[in-house]
Amino acid sequence: MGGVQRAGAAVSWLILRKEREVEPNALPLIGESIAELQQTEQFTQDRQAPQQSAKSGVAVSPATAISVPCSENTSSKAQASDCCEVSSAASTSTTRSAADRRSRWNSEGEAGRNDMPALCMSLRPWSHRCMRERFLAIVLSMVACASQAHEATWQPAPGHVQVPIWPGAVPDPLPDPKPESVGPPAGREWWPRANDVSRPTMTVYPPKGGNTGIAIVVFPGGGYQFLAMDLEGTEICDWLVARGITCVLLKYRVPDSGPTMKNGRTYYPKVQTALQDAQRTLGLVRQHAAEWEVDPHKVGVIGFSAGGHLAAAVSTHFAQRTYPPVDAADHLSCRPDFAIVVYPGHLWTPGTGLTLRPDIRVPADAPPTFLLHAGDDPVDPVKHSLTYHAALQKAGVPVEMHLYAQGGHAFGLRPTKLPVGRWPALVEQWLHTIGMIGP
Repeated sequence: MGGVQRAGAAVSWLILRKEREVEPNALPLIGESIAELQQTEQFTQDRQAPQQSAKSGVAVSPATAISVPCSENTSSKAQASDCCEVSSAASTSTTRSAADRRSRWNSEGEAGRNDMPALCMSLRPWSHRCMRERFLAIVLSMVACASQAHEATWQPAPGHVQVPIWPGAVPDPLPDPKPESVGPPAGREWWPRANDVSRPTMTVYPPKGGNTGIAIVVFPGGGYQFLAMDLEGTEICDWLVARGITCVLLKYRVPDSGPTMKNGRTYYPKVQTALQDAQRTLGLVRQHAAEWEVDPHKVGVIGFSAGGHLAAAVSTHFAQRTYPPVDAADHLSCRPDFAIVVYPGHLWTPGTGLTLRPDIRVPADAPPTFLLHAGDDPVDPVKHSLTYHAALQKAGVPVEMHLYAQGGHAFGLRPTKLPVGRWPALVEQWLHTIGMIGP
């Protein structure tokens, strides 16, 4: 059995082991690539036999190898679909027979090599052994590309597992939801935003080092249309766990799961399903408090942009669930013990002074709240925080607010020379102030 045949057999075994993860359309492509490289190997072996020229007496022994530029671009920030599209394009160019390719190689010399696929399989002079080794790399690259395309949903980093928050069907489901996907629309720089989430999940990140007993549920923003799972999700969890805080990242339902903008107008869904997901998650955290070594009286929330609105919503809607109870977790309190609301939207009623939107009614027992906003925010004006601050004060709820002249929107924890970049230290100090962290 030749080197390529052995590699093909190994890849076939791998495909059988991973058949549930590989896109079915990729299997014919892999098979075609194996057959094509088998032909190429046979031809290379033929050419490696010294061919004595009658005129010059020079022995010709060309060999080939495969370079895989596609496989070098399959990082977590590369679009799997792009890679697989390149592989598909390569497969369409591998239709010429081996005999025809031999003829072109003999007649055109180096130029004949350009006849091989130029996108995912470019040929260049190398050793025959290297060709065999690199062939396995290219097919494994195809498997990886196909797997990523098939699993086109947001996934946490290795070592963390997201679990559904609903044991069965979600309450008030969309009639015909689109399949979940990850990444921005085509043509934009890739980043891990979650789209069309119809099966909400939570991912638990345990504290590193000491344990304060605090748990914080994180609500990423995205205008209730998508979720910024990195900037306002995993990066926030990295900060919190390093401070001894258990972090629970909620991938709540989107789109149209809360107040949002559609066609330039404010849209209110009949049921705020993101609020249902938030209430459910707070009950689940308290249900698992002993298991996760969390104090059930130190469970808070942090939200950004639309997630900031969600943090305010769950801070003011805890007297009863907005869905029929499912299990014991729904009989535990869903009131946050504190709330951190960062550059929120959907709180101020445009065209008014500081009038709160009707879906937010602040009770006297709303949790202590930390507000943060930049005065130059072009997406959600600072009036959203000013309005909520005024309503909390009117209800007698402890509130601390920090406003910065500059910072814009969606600054998260990204490095900046502006003073707004020091806000995490203010939050940590505030947690001491309200008694969540001991002296």
